[in-house]
Amino acid sequence: MWPGSILASKELIRRKSQVQNATILVLGAGVGVEAQCAAMLGASKVIAIDIAPLTLELLRYERK
Repeated sequence: MWPGSILASKELIRRKSQVQNATILVLGAGVGVEAQCAAMLGASKVIAIDIAPLTLELLRYERK
């Protein structure tokens, strides 16, 4: 986790009304802090992209 992911997550929280029911794209997802934050704030869809296959595997989650 890096400080930028915390800052980005705080910004998502500040803009919660814009995140809810929106599709969020996270480029360079890393460990997925921003992606998880967006999902917890009620985004309808979160797309997390990274070049590390293991990262993507760990981030994969689909609501049923």
